[in-house]
Amino acid sequence: HGQSRTGQRQPDARTPGGKLRAPAPPARRRSRRPTLLLVLGLLAAAVFVIATLPAGVVMSRLQRYGVAADAVGGTVWSGRAQGLAARGNYLGDLQWSLRPSALLRGTLAGHAVLSATDGRIETDFARAWSGRVRLESARADLSLGSLAALGVPVTRNWRGRVAADLSKLELDVDWPIAAVGTIDVNDLTAPPPRNARLGG
Repeated sequence: HGQSRTGQRQPDARTPGGKLRAPAPPARRRSRRPTLLLVLGLLAAAVFVIATLPAGVVMSRLQRYGVAADAVGGTVWSGRAQGLAARGNYLGDLQWSLRPSALLRGTLAGHAVLSATDGRIETDFARAWSGRVRLESARADLSLGSLAALGVPVTRNWRGRVAADLSKLELDVDWPIAAVGTIDVNDLTAPPPRNARLGG
């Protein structure tokens, strides 16, 4: 009778009445699907609002910077502005279309056409948040006076026409740093009183 037991029998899970207890159900994980659907729904609503945002809303914000237009139509992504002027300089009619996918790369990119009273500019463009601008397939045919209105440094009172065909033009802080293509100046004329025609 001096034998010792190496283990003790574990009591079984029985109720006081002698019935076995049912095992506890596993803990249920909280489903994240409703939260994910809510986020996707809000994102889709935001994209719809931005995609259909009238261009006039943005143009009204630009008035504080001296930019105005007689009439604005379309959306932010694809719109037009008639009678566009900047800081008192008349520019012409502008049409544009933006590529939303470029925003994922931190770039504002698209296609633009400016029809001035005496010429036209058409180009693909991309502007990085750093301020660097890249133009591709840029074509222009307009007067030196219209270039001056666009902010391009041109000697005052010189007359002539500029014809440009550039496959690439890069600007950093509004200064050209690289260009591939041709720029021709035709009918270049000196300012008064000489009014000498220099050809071109």
